[in-house]
Amino acid sequence: MKVLVISPILPWPLDTGVKVRIFNMTKEIGSRHEVTFLCAVLKSEKSIVTEATDQLDKFCKTVEMVDQPNKNLLSRGVIKAAHLLLYYSIGLEHHELYYNLPPFVLATKRLIRSTHCDAIFTTYWYTATRPVLKAHLPTVCDTQDVISETIERRLALSPVSGLTRLLEERVLLRVKKLEPRILNSYTQLICVTERDVQTLKFKMGVETPAVAIATLRDREKITYENRKDLPGTILFFGALHNPINKDAATFAAIHLFPEIRRSCPNATLTIAGSNAGAEVECLRSLDGVTVVHDLSTTALTELIHNARVVLLPLRMGAGIKGRVIEAMEAGTPVVGTSIAAEGIPVRHGKEMIITDDPHELVRATCQILENDVLRNIISQNARSFVETEYSWKRSYGRVHECIDTAITTHNARKLSTRKL
Repeated sequence: MKVLVISPILPWPLDTGVKVRIFNMTKEIGSRHEVTFLCAVLKSEKSIVTEATDQLDKFCKTVEMVDQPNKNLLSRGVIKAAHLLLYYSIGLEHHELYYNLPPFVLATKRLIRSTHCDAIFTTYWYTATRPVLKAHLPTVCDTQDVISETIERRLALSPVSGLTRLLEERVLLRVKKLEPRILNSYTQLICVTERDVQTLKFKMGVETPAVAIATLRDREKITYENRKDLPGTILFFGALHNPINKDAATFAAIHLFPEIRRSCPNATLTIAGSNAGAEVECLRSLDGVTVVHDLSTTALTELIHNARVVLLPLRMGAGIKGRVIEAMEAGTPVVGTSIAAEGIPVRHGKEMIITDDPHELVRATCQILENDVLRNIISQNARSFVETEYSWKRSYGRVHECIDTAITTHNARKLSTRKL
């Protein structure tokens, strides 16, 4: 069958969970179907377009990329004016405007007409929304996150007040109405966690069938190493431009790490990830803190193997955090919050240490640093858990079932409409 895959971002390099998910999902679809791949490309990404195309060409028949203005251009000009007008008047969420700009929408319409595809697969519900839903084809949406829930959690921790907060709350109200309406227009949905599936169905009233598919990297890329001679390195990693990770990295460095050092004076903290802004970069001035950015997959895996513990004090966000699975697979114990562990059926104290209490996060991290027996037990339990619960076939392999279901459901609806 012919499948049109539409992504709002260029899924290369594989330095964020979203890129890993889009790339691997497309790779799996391409293993059985003829894929036409469309994505938006920032002008700042032009230098990697050739490399990305070479990678996508391995499993896609056609790859097309549409130039998008750099997001920092939204700070001036016509796009900013349009955004502000819509934001203040109706509470338009930023991504709704950005991923529905005319060049991307027109390219979507053209490919729908020219490819004669049997199904459309999109990532995020706000990706070229109108042409996708007006195509009258089987449609599958990888929701990635429950956007309204993500905004709600961000607002709960946000220090802003006054007019800014009122506007943010207006955006939230609009997304709460719009998100379920658009998701109900799709034929089949994919979520990251079973919890998201239940949230859509019972909390938001979404009737479109949904299944949970976890985000995974290629299995062979992460080997198991349970080394005994490691120094006291604590690792935090994630895409550092993301407010979720920026908040967690700052919280770890400023509030948790000094307390850890009081008990473990030789401990060090490494903060790693792509696109570290000034707010994260300044953390390197703290004693014992190192900031590493723009890592390759190989370099990141090496950092995970060289850490005694991965600390993920995430305070907002939604969905499965692929990095938790990566760290457990590599054999490095994880200490994190309930948000870090969300959607992963781990047991506290068995495969991972989970707590939302800052003092407990500090105590647990110190225990892993100092207790080789405990570290060894959690390391082995975590690896066994990943091997049992997560595999490429059990995760990405289910995308074929979703496409087949979408086509069957769509055809049944057409037949029913004709009879009426």
